[in-house]
Amino acid sequence: MTRRHAIVIFDGECSFCSSSVQFIIRHDPEGYFKFCPSQSETAELIRRAYDVANVTGTMILIQHGLAYTHSDAVLRIASRLNAPWKFAKVFLIVPSCIRNTMYRFVSANRKRLPGKKQACMMPTDDVRQRFEIADEDWR
Repeated sequence: MTRRHAIVIFDGECSFCSSSVQFIIRHDPEGYFKFCPSQSETAELIRRAYDVANVTGTMILIQHGLAYTHSDAVLRIASRLNAPWKFAKVFLIVPSCIRNTMYRFVSANRKRLPGKKQACMMPTDDVRQRFEIADEDWR
């Protein structure tokens, strides 16, 4: 069964991660991605169901019944965004050990990157719905 949405699990306490989610929302006009902060109970259920409960320091993409982490997740997310971002999928040909080394460097330093959230974004109803994950979205 092909699902209408993919789910992105992200660190809801990280400014860089939250900015990344806002970027995805802006460049995903079809509303393909739904979002779930990793600190939520729903995220924990999803992570256990997809055997990534112990994976940390990365966005997790749940798509077509599979879980993707690290650079695989980011590049697959980018491939669904509008141009020019969708062309980033060509980097999937780079060996994952190289891609993930770069990903881990950014991940390890993400909380040191400039920018602190002064306030949370006030989402529209359309955006708010993208943070509501139903069982049928991931089971």
